[in-house]
Amino acid sequence: MKKVFILLVFSLVLSSFKSFKRGVNCDNGQCFATASSTGLQCRNCASDNSNYCYSHQKPSYSSSENQCYGKTTSGERCKRMTKNRSGYCWQHEY
Repeated sequence: MKKVFILLVFSLVLSSFKSFKRGVNCDNGQCFATASSTGLQCRNCASDNSNYCYSHQKPSYSSSENQCYGKTTSGERCKRMTKNRSGYCWQHEY
């Protein structure tokens, strides 16, 4: 009986951790996009004044392409080229 009780408590703790991790408690709500890899709703929190997270928002682009301003883990400047007006590539945008 004790083993069943311990398993029940453990499963409840795991299920509550999964729901927290999925972004259910986001200030702006959960992203409305569908993840292309799984077909499920995106697990990220939505950004301010938007229904989508940082990776599903459509960035604003400029006409010219420039080198990303981001830094790699080794401290060197990123070598990707970007048209994003912020000056950062998709990986360094946020």
